[in-house]
Amino acid sequence: MEALGEISRPANAGSVNDFAEFVSEHLKDSGFSDQRTQEVVLSMKEALGNILRFSCSGGDYIIEIACSLDNMGKLVITINDNGKPFNMLIESDPFLTPDDALTTDERPSTKIMKRSVGNIECKRYEDKNITTFTLQPPAGP
Repeated sequence: MEALGEISRPANAGSVNDFAEFVSEHLKDSGFSDQRTQEVVLSMKEALGNILRFSCSGGDYIIEIACSLDNMGKLVITINDNGKPFNMLIESDPFLTPDDALTTDERPSTKIMKRSVGNIECKRYEDKNITTFTLQPPAGP
């Protein structure tokens, strides 16, 4: 995997624009169209909104985003946070304790993410939530 760059900011709404600019720059540098860049950045913002609301609310947490290219030329965007255990892709989150269980109206929104990003994975590793977007490279000319 070839590292392209990473950024780390406090887990708060004020950091979202920095993250969006960082990811947008790497998408454009990797040859993604403006429209595709906007779709992916919107998906990333949706993921960050879920992380801020469900994982990193009420605490002093950090979010890190890294961009890299895998061996097949796919752009990999990895979002790490050190907040409470949370998997936004699973409706009945196995990381939550019964006391933390989400009600129906508190479910994370993932519609945009699932529609515009081909492969999304969420896992918990070494006390971090890790959300990964894997994007097919843009078609050649």
